[in-house]
Amino acid sequence: MDILVRKIDSKIISEIDRRCQELTNKTGNKWSRNTYLKILIENDFDHALMNYRKDQFDLLLEKFIAIQAKNTETLNDYVHTNNQLIETLIGGI
Repeated sequence: MDILVRKIDSKIISEIDRRCQELTNKTGNKWSRNTYLKILIENDFDHALMNYRKDQFDLLLEKFIAIQAKNTETLNDYVHTNNQLIETLIGGI
């Protein structure tokens, strides 16, 4: 399916052409306006999905950090209690 876009500022067109030339130089493959804009449009739809996945990852990371902090606190309490027990046993001998 074709899409026609009209009345684009010439500065924007020049920037698109510059980016196409830059991509052509970097990749060694010819980049046209059509190819560049097509990829931009297709990536725009993937952008929402990527943001959702990033947000889900960030939530999981926050939960993981909270669990790790709680585990560290519990381990420190355990070590402290064991140290007290050892001191009591040594002192009682």
